[in-house]
Amino acid sequence: MTILDNEYVLIEHDPVHRIYTTVWKKYTPSSMYRQIILSRMEDIAGRQVGKELTDLTLLPTISQEDAHWTLEISQIYYSRICRDHIHTCAIILADGTFTRLAIHNMMEEFRHTFKDMDTRLITRYFSDVPQAKQWLMNHVL
Repeated sequence: MTILDNEYVLIEHDPVHRIYTTVWKKYTPSSMYRQIILSRMEDIAGRQVGKELTDLTLLPTISQEDAHWTLEISQIYYSRICRDHIHTCAIILADGTFTRLAIHNMMEEFRHTFKDMDTRLITRYFSDVPQAKQWLMNHVL
């Protein structure tokens, strides 16, 4: 089921396999990036989701400010989302070194921030969507 499809992102939810997919299509201006992140966090909270697939292949960069903002907003949303909804996350990374580094740093800071919470979040990084989907499909919640 398609949740959002615009020039920047495609967001879908597969209720049968409980997979929430976000495919970034291109560079996204900061204000739009933040609006999309907030909308998807709200949407995830209202659905039966257990697994998340995020494809960053076509997102060339995430600014330091947006990465920092994402961590701050995650303190509000992700503590509940990871506790109650998402337990497994597959991330397809862009080729750009800066984006890879930004995502890895953000996930490490995320883990550090929520280390005392019962999030049970398992994250794996992939180079292509079929491999990531296969891993998610085989991962039992």
